[in-house]
Amino acid sequence: MLLKNFSKHLKEQNWVAVSLDFIIVVFGVFIGLQVANWNKEREEFQQTLVIQERLKHDFNIIINDLKSNITRIESTLENAKLLASYLKTGDYADNPKPIADLVSPATHWVLPLGDSPTYEELVSTGKLDLIQPQSLRTALFEYNKGLQHYLSVNEKLHMLLWSNVDNLIEIEELGLETDALIPSLQKQLEKDLISPRTYLEAVFAVTAANSHLILTKRTLPKA
Repeated sequence: MLLKNFSKHLKEQNWVAVSLDFIIVVFGVFIGLQVANWNKEREEFQQTLVIQERLKHDFNIIINDLKSNITRIESTLENAKLLASYLKTGDYADNPKPIADLVSPATHWVLPLGDSPTYEELVSTGKLDLIQPQSLRTALFEYNKGLQHYLSVNEKLHMLLWSNVDNLIEIEELGLETDALIPSLQKQLEKDLISPRTYLEAVFAVTAANSHLILTKRTLPKA
């Protein structure tokens, strides 16, 4: 209808009417574009709110898991200290449990946590702009950067531990392989493996657990 009127006014050389028709067309296009932009902005705003809620959910889980990991590492540290004490004083003979039963809790390694699944998804899809405000995006970047450092150090520390506790591993394997032996024989076999080196390994396990604990606690505030 508008195009028909525009053609009619053009033929009649009714320039006022032509101008009005042109203004109406331009205004209509402008309003259409504005509506489209408003809809897009509203959609992106809704996506941003959803992303914020998902990130909040992710980090609630991460923080709870970190706290749980800290508790477990603290337990490992106490067990390592107990094992080192037994080996230093020689009181392991009076310990109701075989030394082999103390090795695993003293050298247990808590696996580190991963990153936020939501953040990883946004990185992989190139939609980091959906994380608003900018300060939140920066904080997530810094956390992820710190996490990668933590994972790298964690892996190196874990490998360092297991490459320096050969005697303890042998004692633990002895405990697994000799369940059918009478306790006195098992204790004698364990005693044959006890040496100053074994004590030093237990001390190293204490150091490793303590370093692991400090490293994990430093990660918690960043979350």
